[in-house]
Parts: sequence; C-alpha cells; structure tokens
Amino acid sequence: MKAQLLAACAAIFLTACSGKGSSGVTPAPQFAAEVTRTSYGVAHIQAKDFAGVGYGLAYSFAEDNVCMLADSFLTVRGERSRYFGPDARATKPLNGEYGAALDFMDLRNEDSDFFFKGYLDIARLREGYAAGSSEIQQLLRGYAAGYNRYLREHGARLPAACRNAAWVKPISADDVMLLIAEKALHATGEVFAAEIVAAARDVSGNVTLAAQQGPMDAPPSGKPFALPAQGAMASNALAIGKEASSNGRGILLGNPHYPWTSTDRFYQLHVTVPGSYDVMGVSLGGLPLVVIGFNKDLAWTHTVTKAVHFTTFRLQRDGSDPMRYMVDGAPLWLETRTAAIDVLQPDGSLLKKSKAFYFSKLGAAMAVPGSPQGQGGLLVLGDPNRNNTRLMDSGSPWAVPPASGVEDAARAGGRPALGEHGRS
Repeated sequence: MKAQLLAACAAIFLTACSGKGSSGVTPAPQFAAEVTRTSYGVAHIQAKDFAGVGYGLAYSFAEDNVCMLADSFLTVRGERSRYFGPDARATKPLNGEYGAALDFMDLRNEDSDFFFKGYLDIARLREGYAAGSSEIQQLLRGYAAGYNRYLREHGARLPAACRNAAWVKPISADDVMLLIAEKALHATGEVFAAEIVAAARDVSGNVTLAAQQGPMDAPPSGKPFALPAQGAMASNALAIGKEASSNGRGILLGNPHYPWTSTDRFYQLHVTVPGSYDVMGVSLGGLPLVVIGFNKDLAWTHTVTKAVHFTTFRLQRDGSDPMRYMVDGAPLWLETRTAAIDVLQPDGSLLKKSKAFYFSKLGAAMAVPGSPQGQGGLLVLGDPNRNNTRLMDSGSPWAVPPASGVEDAARAGGRPALGEHGRS
C-alpha cells in the first residue's frame, strides 16, 4: 500500500499556507481529501464534501496521467495551434507514451481549435452549472484546485512527454467544464466537427463579413450524403440474477469496449463522502466522478447504442438575406459566434485568426460535401449534448444511501491527508 501526507495553500495570493486569521485561529481547509493507494495503484479518495472529492481525484489522476490531462485541457481550450502549429494533429499513443487523439474526430490543430472555440459556449456552460447541483459545482472547483496543486508540487519534474512544456499550466473551473463538454460531444457534435468548421467564415480583421456573407457552402462532391458508419463501435453487458449465481447475489459484467490508450481510457478509483456517497468504479479520461461502478446496493455499466445521437435539419434560406432562414413559414435570423485562435508561425511568432460560426434555433450550420441541403437550403445539426451540463447529475447519486460495505473494504491501513487552506 502506498501512502502520502500532503498539505499546502489553496490560493496563491495568500502569503503563507498555515497563517492564522485575524482571530488568531488557523482556518479550516478549503479543500481536503484523504488518498490511499492500494494494490496496483488504485486510488481510494475520501473527503467530507464533493469539493474534496474533486480535489483528491484530480491530484490522483494527474499523478498517473498528467501529460495526457494537460494535453486534453490544451485541446478543449482551443490552443493546440498556439503551441504545436496549425497543421499537426493530436498526439497518438506511441511506445508507452500518452496519447491525446480523440476517437470521434481527427482534425488539423487549427480546425480542432476553431471547433472547440466556436462550438462550445463557456458562458452557457457556466450558467448551466450554476443552475445545477451544489455537489457538481463543488467538484468543478475542487478538481481545478487539485490539478493545480499537483503542478505546483511536481511541475519541475514531469514525465518526458511534457517536461518543461509551456502548455502545461494551471487551470480554472472553466477548463473542467470544457473537459466534461468534450466527452458529451462523442457521437454528436464531434462527428460533424469538420463540417461545422467548414461552414464557418474566415473573418480575421473584418467581423462584419460574417453578417454580409453568411455560412459557407461545401463544394459539390458528386457523392450522396450519408450518416457516419458506426460499425466499429460495440460493447456488451451481462446481468445475472441471484437465482443463477453461486452465492445468491446478483452479478453485473460490464464490457464497454473502450480503448486502453488515449483520453477515453478508464481510470479505476473509489470515492467516499461519509454518510452520503460511497462508490467504486471508473472515471472516463479524467472526468471528476465515477461513471461505471457499484455501491453496496447496485451496479451500473454502459453499452453502445446504434441510435443516432443527433438530428439534422434542412432549412430554407432567404435568397435576399444570407443570414435569414425560414422555420414553419416564419423568418428567423442566424446567430453568429466569433472564435479567435493564436497560430504558431515558422518564425516563432503568433498569428491571430478568427472565424464566424453560425447557429440557427435548431443547431449549428454545416457545410457537407454533396450539398444534401439542396439549392437555397441550409443544413444544421441538432445536437442535444452541445452545452449539456446535466450529464454529471444523471442518476442523482447524491440521493443514494451510504454504502458502508465498499468503504470498509478499502479502509485497511488508514488514509493520508491531502488538503489546502484558503478563503471560501
């Protein structure tokens, strides 16, 4: 069993970690978690609240995957071109090193940056999480603090894949929101990322062009439009009732067929908030919570569905106004989101580029080869997972009774403390 004792300041603006307040009393930790590494390095995280859960989870995940996680944040922030240039692609796993390539899209850095900057809306994500559960809000704050804590303590001795890399830097809760949002876009927005970027207009230095010209059209290809094939995707699960098991208890086998490498590999962990939450299982690519797992009462898993996770709409455009379209006979106007990115140049300088992305009330405009929208039409993507902030609350795990069986099984040897002090 591996154990560590950790303590530090939460806020970099404080002058000392353990300084006393005006009353002469040392403040309680803003974030605190106890982390035990048991056999094979599995992290068992206990905290008094979900801020501590996020804190301990991020620190533990960074211990094992810091380069991959830093690259993931780089991707969802739309900063790949700033550090790696416009034409390279996300890192593929090689010789045991991390990989950050995404399973549902493969774009040049510049197109990837524009997609995440133009398609995701951080203001909407903030609003959604602010209206959601306090537990998830705590997780977001704690996760950012735990990751930043790891960088403060280990930033000078990171693995070779990201050692001394300028793109490994502190994060905020916004970055965690974007990380979760990327996972939500699997099999939806990411499938059409290239087509969404293709419809955007280059408006570098002249934003008014966006409203004068409207979305781009894809050049004819001569090929009929077809939805992306899902033949390579598969998974399965097997549930055995107590009548068929040797010990008279139910059994669930989950076989989700996710990769052993890349940002979508699973990470085993155990999370406990005494009295309210006790779950063991796996997170997905650093997500701040168990997504497949079990407690003393039930177990759950995921499988692939052949359902199409999006809807495409053909809208009629107004020939006299490139920004106007019709829905049920009523005229509406496209909304424009302008995304700006920094692009590394051969001489080491940065070039600012901007694109305008277009959104109807039914979804984002796309430019699809073969012009399936027809003459005078506009094709848009209805994506229910764009800016989805409810997925982390699905199943309402906060209402699940405590499950002491999992907690007791993992307690042997005690838990070292991982904590930070700071202002609320």
